Formats: sequence, structure tokens, C-alpha cells
Amino acid sequence: MGGLVERLLDVKAWARDFALATAFALFMVPIGPFGSYSEPIGRRLVECLAFSWTAALVWSPGLALVLWFAVPRRIHPGLARVGAAILLSAPVALAVSFIARLLWPGGSARGLFYAYPQIVSVAIPLAAVSWLVRAWMARRDAAAAAGPTPPRLMARLPAALEGEILALQAEDHYVRVHTTRGSTLLLMRMADAIAELDGQPGLQVHRSWWVARGAVSGAAPTGRRASLTLVNGLIVPVTRAAMPRARALGLLGVRARAARALPL
Repeated sequence: MGGLVERLLDVKAWARDFALATAFALFMVPIGPFGSYSEPIGRRLVECLAFSWTAALVWSPGLALVLWFAVPRRIHPGLARVGAAILLSAPVALAVSFIARLLWPGGSARGLFYAYPQIVSVAIPLAAVSWLVRAWMARRDAAAAAGPTPPRLMARLPAALEGEILALQAEDHYVRVHTTRGSTLLLMRMADAIAELDGQPGLQVHRSWWVARGAVSGAAPTGRRASLTLVNGLIVPVTRAAMPRARALGLLGVRARAARALPL
């Protein structure tokens, strides 16, 4: 029950829930849901706010209680939320019927058995969407915590050479992959190797060379061409056609710095 008590005392969560409930109510007012479009807009506003706030008041602790029951029993969280929507719509419908009679005694207030199907028809889709959004956010946060995914090309390298990829060099039908721990030959096309870098920052500066942006330690322009020095001491030519892209990527503006002592 610790989670339930924690939720009841979470002022920020309550503020967020009531803000969302208010936004939902304001969205529903001009629509005039459940046959209320013929009513004056003032009455629709009061009804929608009262109903949305009541639902927020019941839903948050009610959902915490349902999840407290469902999680240890390994009930799917999506099913738990839909079940909570079905169960909690009953007290919400009861409260809505009572509020309607208080606000407009003797008027055409909707009864419990009329209100429940209407409320549950809204609650189930909202519960499902809420779960989908939370599941997406959880996957996004887990991916962010795990750090960047290594490029697919890395899986082709021997374990001893798994390191930062510095450059690719085409050699006949092979591609030599230069990493911070050495190099190896792979039987594949240059275009396929570049595709398997999965967007790693870099540039194909020559028909036979691709270099990583962070691997350049120095640049030496020679007329309309240039050469790049990599951190492992390799000298890579830059063709005339690649010069504008190399300049835009900042590869030609790298000041010379000491090369790392890396195996070749």
C-alpha cells in the first residue's frame, strides 16, 4: 500500500491530473457529448468541469489501488488499466449523477444507469491511450539510459577489434574497417558498409574512403584537393568533388594535433 499512500501525497501529480482533467473538460464543452449539445453552454461547462474533476479525484487513487493488486499477480498493465476504467467508472457515474441532481434539482439530470455506459465508453479508450503513452515513454527512457546503440557494422568485427570506427577503406571486393584497436577486412561493398554505420557522423571523402568526423586530427589542403590525417596516423585523400561537403562538416578546419598511439 506504500505506492498508494505515496500517490495520495504527491501534490505535483494531483496538479497534473486536475490540469489534464480541466483541459479535457474544455475540449468536450463545444462538442456537447452524450446528447448535451442542446443545453446552454454555461451548463455544459459546469457539467464537464464537475464530471472531469470528479473522475480525476476517483481515477488516480483508484488506479493506484488496482495496480497495487495487479502488479504482484503479473496482470498485464494495459489490461489492468482497462479493468480499472471499467470498475472506476461506476463510482464516477454515481458521483456524476449526484452532482447533476445537486446542481439542477428537479431538472433532467441523468441517472446512474444512463451515466455509467457513457462514462465507461470514454474511460476505456483514455486508459488504453494512457498505457500506450506510458509504455512508449518507458522504452524511450530505457533506450536513453542504455546509451547510443552501436552501429550494425560493429557486429561484423572480431571481438578484439571492437572499438570506435575511424574509417572505411575499399580494397577490391573487400572493405577494410579501421578502428581504435586495429583493422580488419570484411567481404562486402563500400555502400553497404556505410549503410551499416547507421548514421554515424562522417563523410565519404573518396571513392575508396569514408572517415568518421571525430577521427580527423589534421587537414592539409593541396589546391582543389586535400588530405586528412586520422588519429591513428592514416593519411586519407579528399577528392575535389567531396571538398565542399568536407568543408561544411568541418573536416578541413581541424588543426593538426598529435596522433594517438593506436595499433594499425
